[in-house]
Amino acid sequence: MLADQQQLQQQICQFEALLAAEQYDEACKACVEIQQHLMLFQRQGNTADVADDIRALKSFFDVKIEELKKKLHQIQITVASLDQFRSNKVSEAYQKNIF
Repeated sequence: MLADQQQLQQQICQFEALLAAEQYDEACKACVEIQQHLMLFQRQGNTADVADDIRALKSFFDVKIEELKKKLHQIQITVASLDQFRSNKVSEAYQKNIF
């Protein structure tokens, strides 16, 4: 049981590291492994431990999702700014060629 919990903790740490490194595909795979591990715990009858782990992971995932939403929003703002800059440069070039 303790070994299973340690393995689960290692998987969670790996997931956190992958998120921090912005390796989202690998983080998704790690998340699936964590889910499979929790399902195994549940099949073994460790439902109290699983419920606590699931609640903790849900809170953790909620925080990470919010962080990713903020990063996505920042990226969208940057892309919009770059698009506007490009559009302005195209307009300037077009006007220079006309006049």
